[in-house]
Amino acid sequence: MTLVGINSNDAMWTPTADLPSGAVKQLEAKAWRSDCYLTNLTSGNIALNLARIVGWATTARMIGCQPILVLTWTNALVDTNAAIAAVQLLCAAIPGLWIEWGNEWESALMEGPTEARAEAYVAQFAAIVPAGKSADPTSKWSPSPVANIDVGWWGDTWTLYTLEAGLVAVPYDWHFVHAYTWPANVPPVQNGIVSHYLDIVPAIARWTSEGLKMPVGVTECGFQSSTAGDTNGLPEMTPALQSQYLLELLELPGFKSLPVLLVFDLCDSAGGTYGLCTWPKWPTGPQVLKPAYKTVKALWTPAPVTK
Repeated sequence: MTLVGINSNDAMWTPTADLPSGAVKQLEAKAWRSDCYLTNLTSGNIALNLARIVGWATTARMIGCQPILVLTWTNALVDTNAAIAAVQLLCAAIPGLWIEWGNEWESALMEGPTEARAEAYVAQFAAIVPAGKSADPTSKWSPSPVANIDVGWWGDTWTLYTLEAGLVAVPYDWHFVHAYTWPANVPPVQNGIVSHYLDIVPAIARWTSEGLKMPVGVTECGFQSSTAGDTNGLPEMTPALQSQYLLELLELPGFKSLPVLLVFDLCDSAGGTYGLCTWPKWPTGPQVLKPAYKTVKALWTPAPVTK
């Protein structure tokens, strides 16, 4: 049974009373992912920032969603001792939280993956996971998800580097990835041929052959409803095309069989028009649904039980 869910990266900075929990619940999502910078728990008003995270996680659980939090940073790994103190504070405050340590960090500084960076990352991750589990044994951990799963690209290379650096010895729980490809407006299926999205199957097989033991899930996938920049000779993205492509992607056998599958994003943001909704008066007011929202809701709504 796949745990399906949605991203909402503005949730951390939305007042708890204005969180878009109604849109998440009506979508039939069972997981809700958001993010914050680790520095929010190591400096500044730590108590206020922790309260915001607790408020979001509590709201997620009230509507039947597993909260998944991305703890991220900018270009350099943070001090490990400060990071340990932060994750222990966080895990003690929110038992059962799922945490990703970083976000697409293989592409930090756009230098691409290197063995040295992978070794440094794995060394820190090996200290962080036991520290988090000592504060809450029910917390679940994933390494930083890579941006794409195309065989031979940065995400694949980074994963192999981390496996070589001893990642499998870390007692983590999930191995989450992101499933984007380039160009970003490539249809999942074109003329009957599945695009690079199906690389998730050989990629997982390759990583498993190199020692990966943890189940692989996708915590980001999706399409924009408008084309940002060059169309690369492909059709201009529209809300209708976003809906069509997302349905095709979520129905691919390699995706339907995943244990965790999350769509990006609930609402449009500065990161683009990936949202299933717009939020004209963010952080307050209603969300306006796009066709993709209705498509995903129909896909995730359980079939009625017949006697």
